[in-house]
Amino acid sequence: MADTETQKKVDPIRTGLKGYLTSSKYSDLIIRCGGQEFKVHKVILCGQSKFFDKACDAGWKEGAEGVIDLPEDDVAVVEAMLRFLYTADYDAAAGGAAPVDRSSRSEQAGSGSNKRRRTTREPSRALTVTTTASTSTSTTTSTTSTPAVTIVSPMLFHIRVYVTAEKYDIQPLKKLAKYKFANAIRTCWDMDDFPHAVAEVYSGENLPAADRGLRDILVDVVHDHLEELLKKRGFLDVLEGTLGFAADAVRVIPKLPQYKWPNFCTHCGGAIAK
Repeated sequence: MADTETQKKVDPIRTGLKGYLTSSKYSDLIIRCGGQEFKVHKVILCGQSKFFDKACDAGWKEGAEGVIDLPEDDVAVVEAMLRFLYTADYDAAAGGAAPVDRSSRSEQAGSGSNKRRRTTREPSRALTVTTTASTSTSTTTSTTSTPAVTIVSPMLFHIRVYVTAEKYDIQPLKKLAKYKFANAIRTCWDMDDFPHAVAEVYSGENLPAADRGLRDILVDVVHDHLEELLKKRGFLDVLEGTLGFAADAVRVIPKLPQYKWPNFCTHCGGAIAK
């Protein structure tokens, strides 16, 4: 009952904050990323992220100038992060993720490509952004047209949000991204982007090995679908070439009830003589 009452009090606050996401009114901070400038509010960001709280301190250049550059980040993921800070949620489709279309997955076990990742979309127009032209020092405010960005699958997008939440110390966003990733990966495990998801999760550049949040989810999926996955060339490649993943995958084999090894070669697909 107490949780329900608390939620009733919080929702109107979130609703009010959401209005400022789409307006530059009272904004006192600019986030630069991917050629765009997001006009935001220090009190919203600093209250939920230790990184931004420290960056906005008057003793730092960013705090004095009121501008924070995020040159290494994906603009769509940064947009999703900002949406969460104002609304406590984010939409993968609005941030650049392709809707799940199971009819588009490869029917060939050896394929590891994904044509959907090459398509583009116009980013969400709700955020007030300033697009910086590369050929001019001036800027033009626009809420009707922004550069197209590459669309990725939902499971890859949630991984990147999770990584960004860790980077900027926004634990509630990290928890939400983990939940969304778990739902996506259990639906999309047999799609071509699954090996890409494994590679990103196990990349030491993205997450430390001690962070098991997404790794354990992937291992559970492998446990549930190992025999089918072993028929896919892309999965075999990532199994062989991704540090740490093979060791984790091997650990689930004893847990499989009466598991029978496939009677075909996992490399060439040929039958194994008994």
